[in-house]
Amino acid sequence: MSYSVALYLSLNQMHHQGIANGALRYAASKRWRIYGAYWPMYEMGEITSWRGDGIVAAVESLDELAELRKPGVPVVDISGAVAHPKLTRVSNDNKAVGRRGGEHLSALGYRHYCFAAAEGSLWSDERMRGFEEASANYRDTEVAVFAKKIAWWSRPEFKRDLAQFLSKQPRPFCIMAANDIIGMNVVGASRMAGLSIPGDVALVSVDNEELLCELSTPPMSSIPFDRHEIGFRAAERLDALMQGLIDYMPPLLIEPMPVVERASSILVSSGDATVNEALAYIRRNAASGIIAVDVARQASCSRRTLEARFKKEVGCSILTEIHRVRVARARHLLMETSLPVNRISTESGFNSVTRFNAIFAAMVGESPKRYRERKGTMKNRD
Repeated sequence: MSYSVALYLSLNQMHHQGIANGALRYAASKRWRIYGAYWPMYEMGEITSWRGDGIVAAVESLDELAELRKPGVPVVDISGAVAHPKLTRVSNDNKAVGRRGGEHLSALGYRHYCFAAAEGSLWSDERMRGFEEASANYRDTEVAVFAKKIAWWSRPEFKRDLAQFLSKQPRPFCIMAANDIIGMNVVGASRMAGLSIPGDVALVSVDNEELLCELSTPPMSSIPFDRHEIGFRAAERLDALMQGLIDYMPPLLIEPMPVVERASSILVSSGDATVNEALAYIRRNAASGIIAVDVARQASCSRRTLEARFKKEVGCSILTEIHRVRVARARHLLMETSLPVNRISTESGFNSVTRFNAIFAAMVGESPKRYRERKGTMKNRD
């Protein structure tokens, strides 16, 4: 049967465009007539008076949900902004999004964590909970939260109170923004506060709106979604609802995709392309037992020359940076696995457990065994 289906989405947003493409992929085999606010879809007009068979919508509030239900047809939500016991929803697994951001930043070795939130939005709350869980074993304090209503974040000017919040955080620190718009505000407010990204602040955001992320200075790391899958599954569920097979389906949560890493969350940013190449090589290969001469060879530079440029740009030697990356990996393995310390030493790239213990203690301030015991106790207490 051919249905008339409305896409109540903001197709000027990349996120909604991807979801619409996924829904259209499903609709193509069903001969649905697609209505919406944009050409070349059939004209929808006012949604409250629209007479069709079903709606795929980004529901942002309970009031909006009430309006969308006035035509008396099934609604499938793709936003996840509101909780309602009888709203069929296909959306990002927002808690998993937050965990992914926390895992990404914790792997960099940070101890101080912040979250920039959209106050009152369920998706933001879930991302923050996932972020708090993923970072629990790596941070020394509670996550510092700056929360404002989504409309506040959407205003173009940078915010002085956000700059003040950032300026009060212990440096260096990391921050996850609930979405890319919020992330852009963090970038601007950091500049206002005299903070460098990623020198003082490491930032990861959510949505991977490529234009925003690439235009940011520096470009923002961001977590993308499988938008096509969300749209396809939303249309699939709407089809079942329109056929009257069922009147409600529980939420379907789609796993986020891996972090698209850009300059806002690399271990160190440099204006020297050769040093950046060396940094990227260290990050990829530190656990494989590389030494400084391997890094210099990869960068097509003499070791002495690279050491001088590295010291100028990064503030430490090549070997110290290798150790820093290895220790960050070791911290992650100590908290997230039950591997013995000697195995973690090897997995992190150290050639002896004695050397691993000494370097870890020098950088972290305690032995690997004590670190695991202390953080494990904190986790159990939580």
